[in-house]
Amino acid sequence: MEEFNISRLNTRLGIVKLTGATSLDEQTNQQHITVHQLEIMGCDGWVELDVNHDQSKKMLKRLHSEIIAHLGL
Repeated sequence: MEEFNISRLNTRLGIVKLTGATSLDEQTNQQHITVHQLEIMGCDGWVELDVNHDQSKKMLKRLHSEIIAHLGL
């Protein structure tokens, strides 16, 4: 696993920042992302989201390709 910290990422769903780790699934040869902390830019600053909440999980799934591209994987 390789840790990452993205301090600001402009996405189609808004501006986010996140920390987590990546790992390579050797069977499928695909990158797997585990997010430890997720925040989105709100009207008054950063709003922390619960990464275990269903909506946050859906959001992360939709952002997977943008995160992978940003990390250069």
